[in-house]
Amino acid sequence: AMKMLLPIGAATLMSAASLAAIADSLGDAGDVADGVVFEITHAALGKLSEAGIAGLATIARMGATMAVTDASVAGLDLASLRQLGVLFIGIDAKTVESGFGVNAAWPAFLQAARGLQFQIVLTDVESSVQAASSAQIARYAAGSFFAPPRRVKLGEGVAAAAAGLSAAA
Repeated sequence: AMKMLLPIGAATLMSAASLAAIADSLGDAGDVADGVVFEITHAALGKLSEAGIAGLATIARMGATMAVTDASVAGLDLASLRQLGVLFIGIDAKTVESGFGVNAAWPAFLQAARGLQFQIVLTDVESSVQAASSAQIARYAAGSFFAPPRRVKLGEGVAAAAAGLSAAA
């Protein structure tokens, strides 16, 4: 049940050639395609043109799973996102917990999100306080508190690719 998040942008969503290539790749990938989650930022989603929205709908019709990242609770149309195949919503941990307990607006949002079967991902978790609060809010969390960024050794990605393995960045 491993998921790999792949960023997707407006230019890709507006390109028929790119959408056809994605469809071909997903078809060729078989069961592996189930682990691919296309992520788009909340800001980019809000700025999509009509062609971009049509591209997003095309991706949804392919059965692809989507994620909206860098999301703000304000302005999210959860029902529409769910129809577009969005399953994951990534939210910065600082908007949930800034050191004074979980923000009071969260219980209503969480109830609505869970009712539509969204998975909340808290991102940029930097402290033990945020990590502790994340357990109340989300099933998934990520950030420097859990594992600081690290340098990848030169040539590691090349060796892994030659061996048919994926490499961490």
